[in-house]
Amino acid sequence: MLEMKRKLVDLHWASGQKFQVHLNARRHGVIVPGYLMDKEDLVLSLGSNLPVPIKDYYCGEFGFGGELSFKGEGFYTFVPFEAVYAIIGNDGEGRLFHDALPESVARRLTEKFERASDSGVFKRPLRNTDGTFSLDAMRQRKNRGRS
Repeated sequence: MLEMKRKLVDLHWASGQKFQVHLNARRHGVIVPGYLMDKEDLVLSLGSNLPVPIKDYYCGEFGFGGELSFKGEGFYTFVPFEAVYAIIGNDGEGRLFHDALPESVARRLTEKFERASDSGVFKRPLRNTDGTFSLDAMRQRKNRGRS
């Protein structure tokens, strides 16, 4: 899973488009500003063409980092891939990695899926053979239910 996360982050970075990384900042090795360290559902907006450029961007075998802007202030940030539970592109397509999904976030997603299922939008989340969920496939299925 770590290699897949690295490849997705690299792919999104190379595209030049903005993308989001959802992570559990409580996981060991995460470096973010102190007021964000207790967030199980932290979302970082990344991209090589952001209005405030990310300085010293790095993506390696175990995680990515660089100087990100928080409330207008630069802060060196590091995110181990083990802390990442979703990577979402600018187009809304993305991947959810259940191996790193915090229990509280999983509960919220389950409730959301159940509400959608009860409404007849889709019958079940679409799990890929590698154990990830395809958010785009869920969206397509949801949109088919509206026609």
